[in-house]
Amino acid sequence: MTAIVKTNKTLTGNYASNEAFILLSRRNNAIDPVINWNSYDIIVWKKYQIKETDFRVKTATFTTPQYIDLTTGSFAVMITSPMHEDFMGIVISVSYDHKTGLYEYQCQDWSRNFQSKLDMVIGTNVYRVLQTLITRSGIPITGAVTKTQLKNFKKTLSGLRPAYQYYQRAFGSTFEFNPMLDQGKKIIRGKSYIEAIRDLIYGSGAYIDVHFDKYGTLQIEPYHKDDFFNTGLFLSNAEITNNVTQKFDTTNIITGTIVHNTDKSKSGTFYDSPTLVGIDLVPIFGALDASIENPNQTASSSSSSSNKSSNTGKKSNTNTKTSNPYGTKKKVVWLNSDNVTGRSSDMKFLKDMAKLLNKNGWSTKIVGVGSHTHEEGYANVKNGIWLCVYGGIDAAVIREACIKSSYRNKLDRNKSRSVFCMRPPAPSILKGGKYYKYLPRAWDDTYSPPSFKGISKPLDWMTKYKVPIMYAKNAKKMVAKFLAGGDNLDAC
Repeated sequence: MTAIVKTNKTLTGNYASNEAFILLSRRNNAIDPVINWNSYDIIVWKKYQIKETDFRVKTATFTTPQYIDLTTGSFAVMITSPMHEDFMGIVISVSYDHKTGLYEYQCQDWSRNFQSKLDMVIGTNVYRVLQTLITRSGIPITGAVTKTQLKNFKKTLSGLRPAYQYYQRAFGSTFEFNPMLDQGKKIIRGKSYIEAIRDLIYGSGAYIDVHFDKYGTLQIEPYHKDDFFNTGLFLSNAEITNNVTQKFDTTNIITGTIVHNTDKSKSGTFYDSPTLVGIDLVPIFGALDASIENPNQTASSSSSSSNKSSNTGKKSNTNTKTSNPYGTKKKVVWLNSDNVTGRSSDMKFLKDMAKLLNKNGWSTKIVGVGSHTHEEGYANVKNGIWLCVYGGIDAAVIREACIKSSYRNKLDRNKSRSVFCMRPPAPSILKGGKYYKYLPRAWDDTYSPPSFKGISKPLDWMTKYKVPIMYAKNAKKMVAKFLAGGDNLDAC
């Protein structure tokens, strides 16, 4: 295996199999956020890998001849070794490789406990919102927090420090601020609990780390920026298996649904699994709630989109099945994606894009999901398109795609193009967007040269260096923009 630190320095080591252990524990109650590890089984593993798909978001994969029946409930997993930071989380899927006779298990860190979708309109300070989100609405957003509530959720809230501990000094200034006391109306719609928590914390610009300990308790920990840089590691190696014949995936299970209100200023309506299917699935598989648009609103929106599409069709004589605005010799697209909304839903997004592209005369190859996929396989693209779906915007990534980097040079030598596809919550660099005028260097960018501070008018920069970019909320609209040449047509 290869250990990669955040400085991009590569270290190799001879990892002895007797120094790494995979522990498995059956969760008696899948809704319980705290794991005690008093009872566990040791798994005889063949291979494993741990990937950091986003800042502090980790997934893991391991293979073993042992079969674990995931239909019987939820299983906690720990991969521990003195060679790397421990991984703790939940087993979410199993597949069988008929050639090797091994079972491959996909795992997600404890953020899996916070994947239920939200529909909330709130008007209080961040600290109070976090109490509600961390307890998954166990502490209501309105009314006083009682001593009984705090006692009942003592372990769950143990990672949230007292509010006064989050006072910080703004970068390059003597001014102190406390992001936890930020007050104002906030609308959280269609996001999971963990996404909402991360948005509130990381969006504040404060030095606060969001991570889980091995017992599944969410830690919201203030730190100094120097404590983070050049620390931490994750493991990465080649894909373990590709000969899957049978698979079971718990991420396809839904235990409840929120229907959004047609009035965006109001919260939606929640329907639980006993109401929908007559059985409470939460204690078995955990709380995994989804959200959908209100049918009345969707119908109106669809009608409008349909009319708009129809009118557009009358004005254009372009045949998308034969045209190629990017000028590559072959109409082939290699698709990869950030971990934006979850591995299963992100893979569905790529597959939906692939189907629509196929219908319009393009060949497609799906690379996979996870930020690491943006760097894996682009060298194999010849006379085609390397299409990356992002859930965020990063000045360093744009810089690598534009300047004469090894990444750009390899694509140029193979007469291929790089295309950026941006999904919510990615902020906009289009005209009128948040970062249209200036996109600063990301706070966790430790690999760009010290002189790089950001990009002035990044959209113009990408257009100048012929890197198309497009923003869309769903696969259909994204493909439509791709076929038209993106949001910066002059880049084609």
